Amino acid sequence: MAHINANLGNYDPDTGFDPIPPGDYVVEITDSDVKNSKNGNLMAVFEFEVLGPSHAGRKLWDQFVLENEVGMRRLKGMLIAAGHPSPDFLGDTEEVHGKSLAVKVKVEQKDNFDPRNRISSYKAAGGAPAAQPKPQSQPAAGPARQPSQPTLSNQAATAGAAGPPPWAKPAA
Repeated sequence: MAHINANLGNYDPDTGFDPIPPGDYVVEITDSDVKNSKNGNLMAVFEFEVLGPSHAGRKLWDQFVLENEVGMRRLKGMLIAAGHPSPDFLGDTEEVHGKSLAVKVKVEQKDNFDPRNRISSYKAAGGAPAAQPKPQSQPAAGPARQPSQPTLSNQAATAGAAGPPPWAKPAA
């Protein structure tokens, strides 16, 4: 037997995995991975740590299917909110680790499953929606960018995709 003499009278019990209440939270991107969904689609998964205004330290997750337009639009919105310097290109998911942004959290309930949190939108941590970068009218001169490490784009190409990915815009 181990004697610890712990006075727990000043502490609320841990609620475990109950979802946090719906609302707006400031979070930091703490981890990421690229994996396949249950359907075999390539997706980027991000982990966020809540900084405030309440529930600091709690974790949230979001995933972006990289093989459809909805997932790519949501990922770009997250990059803009996080202040990524070039939200039109993400070479490595670690580029946004340590970035803070604001998220709107909802509680989702599906049949036969416990309630869970879902991030429904992203905005800059200052509270205002993140400004969209202005498109460049002329492409930048110079050599084409050659990634030194696998990127989301070339990982999708090597994951068995033949031809352009489904979310790519048709050539003009």
